[in-house]
Amino acid sequence: MRFQSELQNAKQTIRDWVRANFSDQKLASVAAFNADGRMSFRNPCGCLMGVTYSDPLHTGNGSGNDCNREHYWLARRQDLVSCPR
Repeated sequence: MRFQSELQNAKQTIRDWVRANFSDQKLASVAAFNADGRMSFRNPCGCLMGVTYSDPLHTGNGSGNDCNREHYWLARRQDLVSCPR
């Protein structure tokens, strides 16, 4: 039963992040990006935080976009500030 509670809390955390950081248009773009199979866990360009400030959305897989991943670090810094641990 503890797993279900932890899963519910994790889902709520993600919903809160999306609600605070995504406009409707950004959410639609990210949903399409994910539907295309381009999001992936722990990929600084394709994870939830990585896509938050990424414009344009990209996978960062060495496809020549010369990404410095600053968009990921911006989201990560804001997450650390807003979520006291």
